[in-house]
Amino acid sequence: MPSRSAQNDSGDVGAQGKLMDETLSLSAPAAAYVRDYLLREGKTGSTIRVAAVRTHCMGGRGYAYSIEESLQKPEDAVTEHDGVRLVVDRESLQHLKGAKIDFEESLQGGGLVVRNPNAVAKCHCGRHDIFDAQPGQGAEGDEAC
Repeated sequence: MPSRSAQNDSGDVGAQGKLMDETLSLSAPAAAYVRDYLLREGKTGSTIRVAAVRTHCMGGRGYAYSIEESLQKPEDAVTEHDGVRLVVDRESLQHLKGAKIDFEESLQGGGLVVRNPNAVAKCHCGRHDIFDAQPGQGAEGDEAC
């Protein structure tokens, strides 16, 4: 994690001056869930990469999370919420403006959910967000529903 001197007044970290505060946020319950997960996995201090990945499902996008121990790329946007550092690549950033990652309990268990105001619809399976008014087909090699 960067030292406090590497952060701006709001506590968010910018990559090449790009702040993600208004782009992607993490709720306190989601941050606690991620911190606990990283602790169980022995990966405290790691960065969570968030990406919007294209799916075969009506051209929608799902969200992928990965744990990274290395530094982000220069073009990445970075933020930190409640001790959890998030990194987003440039392409995914356009789909995540104003989105919030939250933790939600259900009968199947609990997990992270992305609440994204940019989605215009959900795909037919209800799991993926659609951002285009007229979605295209998923590309070959895209993640399936």
